Amino acid sequence: MPAVLGAPLAACLSELAPTAPVMHRPVSELARSVAAAEEDVGHGNDRAHDHANHRHGHGDHGGGGDHGDGGDHGDGGDHGDGGDHGDGGDHEDMMAITGEPSGDGLVMESIDVSLGPLMSPMVAGLVAEVTLDGDVVAQCTLRALLRQPAVRLKPGGPPPDPLEPRAWAAVLASAAAAGEPPDTAGVWLRMVRVEIERATSHLAWLRSLARLLGWGELVKATRVAVAPLLAAQASLARQGGADRVSVGAVAIEPGDELAAVRELELASEALARLQRLCAGRRLASRTAGRGVVGAAEARAAGLTGPVARASGVGGDARSEDPLYRELGFEPVSGQGGDALARTLLRVAESVAAVELARGSLAHAYSGRPGRGDAQAEWVTLEGPRGPLRARRVGDCLRVDAPGREAVLRVASRAAVGLEWGSALVVLASFDLSGWQVGP
Repeated sequence: MPAVLGAPLAACLSELAPTAPVMHRPVSELARSVAAAEEDVGHGNDRAHDHANHRHGHGDHGGGGDHGDGGDHGDGGDHGDGGDHGDGGDHEDMMAITGEPSGDGLVMESIDVSLGPLMSPMVAGLVAEVTLDGDVVAQCTLRALLRQPAVRLKPGGPPPDPLEPRAWAAVLASAAAAGEPPDTAGVWLRMVRVEIERATSHLAWLRSLARLLGWGELVKATRVAVAPLLAAQASLARQGGADRVSVGAVAIEPGDELAAVRELELASEALARLQRLCAGRRLASRTAGRGVVGAAEARAAGLTGPVARASGVGGDARSEDPLYRELGFEPVSGQGGDALARTLLRVAESVAAVELARGSLAHAYSGRPGRGDAQAEWVTLEGPRGPLRARRVGDCLRVDAPGREAVLRVASRAAVGLEWGSALVVLASFDLSGWQVGP
């Protein structure tokens, strides 16, 4: 090849391809031939162009086949005079979707979605029927599938709502003992268990919300706060005593007072740290201003429990209980009625519940008499999600949990108009239950 590199171009071409006549042409003619061949190849590729993939190489596919005249690509598949989609080549008429734009400004086809009853992030037993316009909730209906009849045949047995077992055990025991003098330590110990359950329920709910938000630090903080509460509850059941409250097939009994006191102190410290974490901007950025339920709406809907108190309305059944008044109880109230207000209120109630449990435990083991009101027709106790009621009718107990249907209706309305991710956070903020108790 060195000899070739030093030879004239025509000679080199002749040596490389002696059988090709074109190689003996002058260089200028050869260059014109190569350019013409490249042009022919380009047009050949255009004619073989794959319209299924719509790769419009050099732009012009030849003549005819205009989309504006009926979408036929003809012999050359021309999309217009110059190969663009402008005049006569517009796809808009083929893809037009008519209708009112959704909240994100786009016109989308609506989609019906059903979530539950055994599907995260909805709680077990709860079904959400949702219509999505794009990713915006256009309609939402919530239904609780698990129902406890209003009348129970026996005072004992499983609780009407297994999410609040100790609260229901306490109200059923009080209703069954209506007209009888209350015991001493037993009444205070029931209060200890109810308040520990309240704090545990609120924190378990907060942990679920933190997971939905993808906030690992808050998940860990709730786990740290729950652990001593569960240990305190277990310590109360470890040893026998005068008071026995049946929850299903398990007898819950008072136990080691000192162990329970230590665990409640640890829980109080962990809750203080968790409360500071929730007071930061991160929680507010995801929950403030979302799912607002104003005071007028909460009152008109008949809301109860923490959801109502977060809107600045609604009472707390503990305010009417002489035992709680003796402990200096004051209900926690909020303002704003949004997802943030509901979250902060439950955190504050968890802190207060631990302090109430500590006070009740001190009264129980000091022998201080419990002076409950045993003459009321309905025995009412404030559970983690709202008031629980029971009254004795002959040998049966009639039970009710006011406000549970109302919160489902309000939560359904609060989700409408929100993007799906925000709607899930708002629905979670109501701490809904798949159980309905009463008529």
